[in-house]
Amino acid sequence: MSKDNWSSDYIKNAAFVPKLASIVVDDFLQPKADDTILDVGCGDGKLTAELAKIVKYVHGLDSSPNLLKIAHEQHGLDVTVQDAQTLTAAELTYPTGQSHYDKVFSNAALHWILTTNKPTQGSTHAEKEQIRQNFFNEVYKTLRADGGVFAAEFGGLGNVSEIHAAFVATLIKYGLTPAEAHAASPWYYPHEDVVRGYLEHAGFTVEKIERVYRSTLLPHGDDGMLQWLDLFGFAFVEAVQKKNPSVTKDAILNDVLEILRGVNYDPNSNQWFAGYVRLRFRAIKA
Repeated sequence: MSKDNWSSDYIKNAAFVPKLASIVVDDFLQPKADDTILDVGCGDGKLTAELAKIVKYVHGLDSSPNLLKIAHEQHGLDVTVQDAQTLTAAELTYPTGQSHYDKVFSNAALHWILTTNKPTQGSTHAEKEQIRQNFFNEVYKTLRADGGVFAAEFGGLGNVSEIHAAFVATLIKYGLTPAEAHAASPWYYPHEDVVRGYLEHAGFTVEKIERVYRSTLLPHGDDGMLQWLDLFGFAFVEAVQKKNPSVTKDAILNDVLEILRGVNYDPNSNQWFAGYVRLRFRAIKA
């Protein structure tokens, strides 16, 4: 199993993620009391537990055993360790007596799930695209035939672009080529038209899809951005240290931080902001 980079720090430093999910839940997922829901990329289960209070059944999937341990022990959720990129409908756990879910939901996870930057994830653009398309195809198979819903929110084109660029610039400083620096990114931030294509090719009817900018206040005041970089930027740090093991994580993150200070920091309030761009959709299986 690959290294699990997630821990209880996620609860402390990224609590804003489930708190900002009201739009995708209320307007796109639209949960009902008799719904059965599969939550793809459920993480620590904070949002999943809120869904469990109002629907018939919810099951969480995530690739992080550390986060799922929290989801199960703190929230009592039914969960499965699963790399969602290799999701297979026929191998999923379904509600008792059912062979489908009414809805599939995902919040702040698909930009991790759909990334294809590893050598094992295809060497050509066509192979990488097929991996992504397969995910949507399997979600389609997971849903009930008449009106099953797939609703999600994740990072869209332009998401945290300043942070992304600052990491790339820092990696180049430490000797990586621009191509290597870009390849280190663990995120996939697509345009909404690309996602619409995946959904429609899988068989969905896209009821609505949008990509919106949301400036997001980071918690922890003056330390907010450093905490964010430490939590989410591990792949960039690993790329530098693979090439130059003597470079410390603190050195890398502080270099990124100084690039961002004139762009994402408000000295009047001593607060950091991240330029989030959220892609949301609601798609129906006819």
